[in-house]
Amino acid sequence: KGEMELLYEVKLVCQRMKEEMVRAILIEQIGNAKLRLQGMSQEDTSSPDQVETKVRLYALQHNEQAMNDLVARLAGLPEVFRVSWGKAT
Repeated sequence: KGEMELLYEVKLVCQRMKEEMVRAILIEQIGNAKLRLQGMSQEDTSSPDQVETKVRLYALQHNEQAMNDLVARLAGLPEVFRVSWGKAT
C-alpha cells in the first residue's frame, strides 16, 4: 500500500506593505518542515492595508507538529495579524 499524501491549508492575514517579507519567511519555513508547496493565493481584506494569503501544502505523512511550528513562527511576527491551519478539502 503506497503512502497517502495529505493536503493542508494555511491562512494568514498580514500587513500589505510587509507581505513579501512574510511570504519569504513562510516559504523558508515550509522548506524547513519538509512540506511541499502546492499553491498560493492572495485576496484583499476589508482593511486596505492588509492582505490575506492562502497556502496549500502537501505532506507525505501526518505532520501536525510541523504545521503547529510553522503557524507559531508566523504568529510571532508583528506584521501578521492572524494565522491558522487546517486540513484542506
